Amino acid sequence: MISKRDAFDKSRFSRIIRMHPLEDTEANFASPEDVIIKKMEYYKEGSSEKHIRDILGMLKISSEMIDPKYISLWAKKLNLEDIWEAIQERLLR
Repeated sequence: MISKRDAFDKSRFSRIIRMHPLEDTEANFASPEDVIIKKMEYYKEGSSEKHIRDILGMLKISSEMIDPKYISLWAKKLNLEDIWEAIQERLLR
């Protein structure tokens, strides 16, 4: 990932999860919330339903690990609220 140095990227890079999947290797992973936000941005750019399906899958499997308030905050700041609301409505179906 390359940072755009905007407010969202500053936030998401500060939330990177560092793990050691192998004994002598370190790997950085984006938080699930930040992956969801980026997928909403990608959806807004290209309307690929794949991103929505990915988000729904993440929320169905790991909802207890995901902070919806953080996503709502950035959805509002990044003008993604309509997409976030539609995702939440689809979860209730």
